[in-house]
Amino acid sequence: MTSRIGNKFRGQRSEVRSQKNLFSAFPPLASDLAARQARPRREAAGCRLPSGFTLVEVMVATAALAFSAALIYRAFFICADSFNYYLSYLSISPRSDEMLWQAQDNLSKFGQLRDMDSSGEAVINNRRFSWELSYAFVDEIENSQLYRIDLVTLWQAGTRHIEQPRIAYVLFKKRTESVQ
Repeated sequence: MTSRIGNKFRGQRSEVRSQKNLFSAFPPLASDLAARQARPRREAAGCRLPSGFTLVEVMVATAALAFSAALIYRAFFICADSFNYYLSYLSISPRSDEMLWQAQDNLSKFGQLRDMDSSGEAVINNRRFSWELSYAFVDEIENSQLYRIDLVTLWQAGTRHIEQPRIAYVLFKKRTESVQ
C-alpha cells in the first residue's frame, strides 16, 4: 500500500526528503558531495571544530564600542549645554526686550534716558543675569537725531561666561517752535 500523506493525487508515493535538502528543490551537486566526503571527520575522533571569537576580534569590537560610547557621551553633553543656553536665553529675552523698548521710548520722546539705570542685575529662575545699557549719538538728519542703543546681558553657565548683545536704533525728532 502506498502512502498518500500530503499528496493531492492518488497513486503517487510521498517522498521523504532528508533534513538537509528540506528547503532545496534540487538535489545536492556532485561537487558538494565530494567535498563533504573529503573533509576529515574531527567530530567522530572527539575533536571539536573551532568556534567562537578570537582575541583580536574581541579587542576590535571593544574598541569600536568604546569609541561609539565616547561619541554618544560627547553629543549628549553638547545637547545639554545647548539646551541650558537657550533656556537661559529664553528666560532673559522678555526682560531684554522690555528694557530696549523703554530705552527707545525715552530717547524718542526726550532725547536722553530718563530714570533708567545703565547697569544692574536680575535673578530669573534661580539664574543670575547682569546687564549693561548704553546709548550713543550716531547721526543728525535735518531736525532728527539718530541714536544707537546697546544692551549687553551677561550670565555664567558652568565655567563659561556668556554675553548676549542686543542693538536697537531710535530716531529723536527735535521740536521746533513755531513763530507767531
